[in-house]
Amino acid sequence: MLSKDEEFLQMIQKEEEELLKKKITHLNLLEEDIEQLKSLPYKNYDGPDKTSDNYKAYYATINLSDLIGSARGHIPGENWFECLADCRRMLNFDPGYSLESYKEILLDPDSFDVDYPDVILYEGKYYIDGGGKHRLTIGKCISASEAKVIVNEIIK
Repeated sequence: MLSKDEEFLQMIQKEEEELLKKKITHLNLLEEDIEQLKSLPYKNYDGPDKTSDNYKAYYATINLSDLIGSARGHIPGENWFECLADCRRMLNFDPGYSLESYKEILLDPDSFDVDYPDVILYEGKYYIDGGGKHRLTIGKCISASEAKVIVNEIIK
């Protein structure tokens, strides 16, 4: 017989598995897509801290293949599939959004009245820095090629 804590943990795990299934279905991910996401490492930013005098900020359209992880402190897993599982705000997986609309949101945040995602650029690679984790993760999962972001480029 399970303790109350074990029952609670099982319930949470089951809910998380159901949410992940909904995300996979909504994003039309096939088994080969999932395997591809599992093969893409999700890295923790290990460069210098961003201070007022060591970076410059600007808007840019970036190639999502150069987005490799996060500078947000919380690392949701070892790969991009685990990052998808960690995206908890289901409003970002609204049934009204098509795969094309996700790509449009990434390329033109102003038209959708959403903030630009923040990324750090360090040694030619991008890391999620502030808002936009869900949108950028979805972009990686659906193989979107680009996103318009605020780049915080670390200057050595």
